[in-house]
Amino acid sequence: MTFSDVIFQIILALVGALIGISVPFLEDRGKKWAAAIIAISLLIASSVWIGYEYGIVHSPNNGGEAASVNNNPCETFDLQILSPKEGEIISGETSIMGTFENIPTADDFQLFVRTNSQPYEYWPKGRVFLIIDTDKKTWEWTGDLGITQDSSTIIVSVIGNAGRALTDYFVEVGYWTGLYPGIKELTPDIIECDRITVIPGN
Repeated sequence: MTFSDVIFQIILALVGALIGISVPFLEDRGKKWAAAIIAISLLIASSVWIGYEYGIVHSPNNGGEAASVNNNPCETFDLQILSPKEGEIISGETSIMGTFENIPTADDFQLFVRTNSQPYEYWPKGRVFLIIDTDKKTWEWTGDLGITQDSSTIIVSVIGNAGRALTDYFVEVGYWTGLYPGIKELTPDIIECDRITVIPGN
């Protein structure tokens, strides 16, 4: 049921209740029921409106799919990669640097390296190596990206609780086993904000 369907049904209930409460020969009990319907309808309408306003309830977009009314978190943070540049050759320890508009925390932020051949695999890079400068509105991650293929994609993203749990588990498994198999599918709350393709050096 869409947002408009809910509102339409609430309007019908309100109209019916208002007609019922205004009928002169309706018994007091019937009028009480009509008044109750009005109160409940108003309560539901206000709840749906609040949910719609804050993104809890979704309305269909032009394509007919559910779309949140909240802003994209990438638009809120405006995370961008400034260095390295697209197509740059890198090797060994590398510094990835970028900017943001509104301050993210290390828990909101995740850097990934992704293979450029399908099926795609993602390797999250430890947030512990992330440095955020709130005065300059810059971020920097330094470490070995582990790129060995002809080219790979560096992705900076905003993550939610599910994405954080996934990446933390990846790090935990790697710590105890020494193995870091790529993640084949990311959680929906991992939102890509910017990406660049880099080439490994000799």
